[in-house]
Amino acid sequence: MITKQEVQWLAKLAKLNVEEADLDKLTKDMDEIVDFAGQINSAVVIAEGYKGVTTTVEELREDAVHDCFPQELILSNVNGGDKGYFPVKRRKADGK
Repeated sequence: MITKQEVQWLAKLAKLNVEEADLDKLTKDMDEIVDFAGQINSAVVIAEGYKGVTTTVEELREDAVHDCFPQELILSNVNGGDKGYFPVKRRKADGK
């Protein structure tokens, strides 16, 4: 059971100002929350046989290897490239 002193202590930790008029209702609400959390913690979990939300299995296609374009042909679009790579201008840290 949650006490008024515990609610006041939690409010102080959270830097909240709890009025005396609200303290009874807040104490009751906090007690209900803690009781509910206790019920959840004590629930029996039946995990055997659980296979997830769906039981469908997707069929994946086989990987297929295809011929690639020669590197020289691809880099011919950028005047032969730079040491086998696409040349890219370096950007400064300020984005310019």
